Amino acid sequence: MHCTIQEKWKKLDIQDWLRSKQIKFDDCLLKVELLAIVNEHKKIIDEMAKSQNKIVLRLPPYHCDLNPIELIWADMKNYVAEKNTTFKFQDMKTIFFKAVGTITAQKWKNCIQHVKNNIEQKLWDLDNVIEIHVKPLIINVGEDSSTSKWDDKSE
Repeated sequence: MHCTIQEKWKKLDIQDWLRSKQIKFDDCLLKVELLAIVNEHKKIIDEMAKSQNKIVLRLPPYHCDLNPIELIWADMKNYVAEKNTTFKFQDMKTIFFKAVGTITAQKWKNCIQHVKNNIEQKLWDLDNVIEIHVKPLIINVGEDSSTSKWDDKSE
């Protein structure tokens, strides 16, 4: 069964998200009704982007291979780890701001290109392998589950 990230949220998390976006809702709504509101607002955002010839690409949060920001964070953490010798908060704060200063537009472009060139194609290739080698799973309610049209009679 495929679940979206929002379906795994607790009702309170969904309510907090809606409030953070200043989206009005009734507190007595069920979780499924709150999710419908979330999805409706996503559709509006997608349509606004489409009208500008843009596509909203939603990525799994914190996925280090798909989100260039994770490469940037790793770079900054490495910078802080290399430069931090005193482990004092004020020194770490200064080092952190220097680390932020090392993030250039070119570094962002490089991280985005890395994802596009190295990761995206690998995932498309994997998707194609799965598509070719995995038989479709079809469940027909009410039929005898011991056989299906996919069963190989020669085995």
